[in-house]
Amino acid sequence: MAGLNLLALPDWLRGRRWFGGKGTPIESVRVADEARLGALHVVTLEVRYAKERPPERYLVPLRPDDAPLEEALDDESCRAIFDVLRERRQVPTKSGRLIGERFMVRARRSPRWRSGRRCAGSRPSRAIPRWSSATP
Repeated sequence: MAGLNLLALPDWLRGRRWFGGKGTPIESVRVADEARLGALHVVTLEVRYAKERPPERYLVPLRPDDAPLEEALDDESCRAIFDVLRERRQVPTKSGRLIGERFMVRARRSPRWRSGRRCAGSRPSRAIPRWSSATP
């Protein structure tokens, strides 16, 4: 992304509710890969920490280039990403491709009311989305 300010990313990430490294000093942030999904920019950010914490990667949907740095978490953007996962599509990136994959995991026992019935909407297993990056 042409307009992405790498120096501003550590502070920006700390302000995101989904970012897991808020309490650890960040050594560096780099764009490991990026793709377009319609008008949506999808970047893979690699965060390296100053302490012994291992590096992490975050797949972040961002608004178009002319918008200020802001994640695109509106319904339309999320639906576009989930469509890639659900349809197991491959999206070309600068350094390879993103592959939408799903894998099954067993959910914890569903919560039960005192009557012993399962809560509405609980299921014994769920499909968990995962992005894979691969090079051609």
